[in-house]
Amino acid sequence: MIKFIVMLKKRADLTTEQFRDYYESTHAVHAVDKLGHLWAEYRRNYPLQSFSMASGEPAAFEYDAITEIVFKDQAAFDEMMRITSEPETKRFFAEDEAKFLDRDACRHLICNVAHSMLSAA
Repeated sequence: MIKFIVMLKKRADLTTEQFRDYYESTHAVHAVDKLGHLWAEYRRNYPLQSFSMASGEPAAFEYDAITEIVFKDQAAFDEMMRITSEPETKRFFAEDEAKFLDRDACRHLICNVAHSMLSAA
């Protein structure tokens, strides 16, 4: 199973509330409309606090949201990549993201989903 993790940084001129409002009410709606049929799971996470593993002390965290998308299978991931590479779709999302993101600071991760070590009991 493939998980796509997107670490998002808001534009400096937006408040956290403005960023979250646009993401939830506009961008996420567009994403689900255009790509949601390919996803098994879709979560948007907003960090509350960040801590250093070494000291346990609070630490700076540069991202304002972490999005997780789990794909139904490799074919679904490949199809999303195909759709988002189409010039019209690529332009649409780039223009929309420019309204609320510092796109240069955002990062994408493609991960294999490991099995949980916890039982579902």
